[in-house]
This record gives sequence, C-alpha cells and structure tokens, in this order.
Amino acid sequence: MPNGLPEPIYNDSLAEMDHELVTAFDIDRMGIPALVETFGGERHYYFYVTADADVPAVISSIARRYPDERLSWLVRMDPEWGFVEHYTRDHF
Repeated sequence: MPNGLPEPIYNDSLAEMDHELVTAFDIDRMGIPALVETFGGERHYYFYVTADADVPAVISSIARRYPDERLSWLVRMDPEWGFVEHYTRDHF
C-alpha cells in the first residue's frame, strides 16, 4: 500500500509461513519471537534464541517449503536484549 504496509490479501497469503516462522523456535524452548515488522515490501522477524539454537537449519528448513519467498537470516549476539530497548525507544 502507499504507506508501506502490505495489502491484506498478501498478509493472508503468508499466514501459514508466518505461523511456522513465529513458532519455529518453540521446540525445546530454543527461542521466542521479539517482533514481526512489515514495511516497504519486506517482512522482518526478530527472535531471541538460545546460544545453541541452530538458526540456519531451522530457517532453511522453512525456506525450502516456501521457495517463492526469499528468506534470509542474520544472527547477532544481544545478551542484554538491547535490540528491544533501542527499537522501543526509536519507534514508540
């Protein structure tokens, strides 16, 4: 849409993948979603995961099931949960 938000029909088409991604680290309490952000034609999923979580294996498994979507990931250390603090301060 002109304001950068996705069209509702696009959101609906991603519902199954969204659910898989948001719950991807529920197994053995490997992690929790911190934020799902959609803007400018891109959707970003932010998680806090345990140090031993195999993020590439988990996300690439989901990516194979959704070949029409371009999933990529980046892993950064954030033991003090600074992302949440900075995001909240910058956007709210």
